Amino acid sequence: MSMAGSGFISSDLYNHGFFSAKIKLPSDYTAGVVVAFYTSNGDIYEKTHDELDFEFLGNVRGRPWKMQTNVYGNGSTYRGREERYVLPFDPTREAHRYSIFWSYDTIMYV
Repeated sequence: MSMAGSGFISSDLYNHGFFSAKIKLPSDYTAGVVVAFYTSNGDIYEKTHDELDFEFLGNVRGRPWKMQTNVYGNGSTYRGREERYVLPFDPTREAHRYSIFWSYDTIMYV
């Protein structure tokens, strides 16, 4: 199995923002594969990092795709929240835009 990915690290710290990615998921058998789009400050705060995620959980052809959103604070799932959703469309047919809106008091997954 080959693995591929990309990422970037900003030299600036952000306390809010709008982050977006256009993603087309692989259509083959992908059980055990997770495609993710996330923000994190783990490179600075290794044990107490914060994280906002979109995770697309691996799939078996013909079954509905599941997406999970995560909000972690201070590196703890205890202080965070995970939610799973069944996607009402086939994310392998074309690319879709997934966005995280993060303001002073709100986090929205769009």
